[in-house]
Amino acid sequence: MLKRWSAGRGNCFKMNSSWLPDSCQITATRHLAAFAGSSDYVPLGLSLRNAFSINRYEYLNDLDALFANEHAKAVAQAAIRSDLVPCLVVRHDPVVLPCLFGGEVANVGGRPMFEPFLQGIDSLWRLLPPSLESAVARRAFHAIEHFKAHAPAGTVVCKPPQLDPFDAALLMYGSDLLMDMVEEPKVIARFLDAITDAFVLLERRFKQLLGEPLRESVTYLGVVIPGVRVAADSMVNLSPDMIRRFCFPIFERLAREFGGVLVHYCPSPSLKYYHVLETMAECPAVIGVDTSGSIDYLDDPANGARLDLRLTQVADCAIRPPDFTTATKDLHPNININQFAVREWDRLGQWIEGEFLATHRKQGRGVVLRATVDSIEEGRELHAFWQRLFSATPRRIAVRPCS
Repeated sequence: MLKRWSAGRGNCFKMNSSWLPDSCQITATRHLAAFAGSSDYVPLGLSLRNAFSINRYEYLNDLDALFANEHAKAVAQAAIRSDLVPCLVVRHDPVVLPCLFGGEVANVGGRPMFEPFLQGIDSLWRLLPPSLESAVARRAFHAIEHFKAHAPAGTVVCKPPQLDPFDAALLMYGSDLLMDMVEEPKVIARFLDAITDAFVLLERRFKQLLGEPLRESVTYLGVVIPGVRVAADSMVNLSPDMIRRFCFPIFERLAREFGGVLVHYCPSPSLKYYHVLETMAECPAVIGVDTSGSIDYLDDPANGARLDLRLTQVADCAIRPPDFTTATKDLHPNININQFAVREWDRLGQWIEGEFLATHRKQGRGVVLRATVDSIEEGRELHAFWQRLFSATPRRIAVRPCS
């Protein structure tokens, strides 16, 4: 039986970070300290606004276009020098894992996707063994090798973001999977086991190519974690009991292999899915949550676990500089979807010492924040100001950023 590692002061992960560039060592230490709950500091990673890497169908076949996009993004991230690992991401998600079983990739709205290719319980008995020799997997492996050979100094190459095995199963099988989980639970459990085996096989190959340790990784958003990150968006369709029955065994297997699981899912303003957040806190294998709902999704009175959640929380945060004049909706590309609160620079000190962040910091619950800026200069100034806030005593926190 898995035991949750102790997340409290003084229990920081011992990280073998020799595989990371020297310039990323401080960032890695800060991220791992957040997962261990051993530091008051809240890491703040900054990227240029509207410069996120976008998953495009063309990138599957145009390595030069993908590399050019990722190179420009990583160079800017490195120049800002915030709490983020500058990374070049092989954007072949979400198709690599399902394609190990024979899925065919299609262009769906400019993004790589595929139609379900398994129909009915009988099709599961004929499921082919996963193969790392699939065309998509081989292209991903080649892209990693190309990126490693040409990545600029001080940056890290990241593998394609991995689908949670349940998400992969739903894409491969279609929505009938939800009904068959009730009618044929043992068969579906074996199906999920097979996909989890394939996940482990694929993740090990990625790590071998990257020179990445088994129990450490850098997510595609530049956060160093003591385990693996999975995109588990489809889990929001399940009840807590179904999550425990079908998803917990997956997470426990991945934790045995890779150290722990950082779970991503997407809430929305109308459907917040706090039942998922609360259920994740029950699983010893889950080390944190990484949602698209921003820190305001977590710091919401509707969140029953708002002040008690003992998981590291990785989230976005919209921050407005003193001379900001752009419309609020331009602060973050997801703002209209997830209703980001906008925080003024000169009020960050009060927020840091407010109930939500102060409680998490004092009780050893890690928080890692991401934000976007308009320029490298703005990013440097904001990060310097952020660090001054944490070096000040609570009664002497600065109230204005200094140029």
